[in-house]
Amino acid sequence: MACKEGSEEIRQTLKKAKESLAEEQEQSCVRLGKADLFACLDFRNLREIIKASWDDFKDCIRWKKVFLGMLETLEIVRNAVAHNRPVSPQALAEVRKDREVVGDVVGRSGTV
Repeated sequence: MACKEGSEEIRQTLKKAKESLAEEQEQSCVRLGKADLFACLDFRNLREIIKASWDDFKDCIRWKKVFLGMLETLEIVRNAVAHNRPVSPQALAEVRKDREVVGDVVGRSGTV
């Protein structure tokens, strides 16, 4: 079964994300088009969308907890880099490990 596209839950979650980003856009004087909305999502937003709309993603993501953990690790590294803080060797090792197994977690349907 393929990933469901355009579900109402995803649209509602994206709408909420867009509303929360509107304030940030006004503060930074950045005006984004609709196509740019996904570019503004961070890993936390993506985790929330996947959790809220799991039925739409379950055929695309084999192991939910593993994938959400990968996004959390990426968020930690991204935030450190974005705020000019050092990235721990443990976090980098985790990202490298995740990179090796991401194909087993994403893109294959199955029940686990």
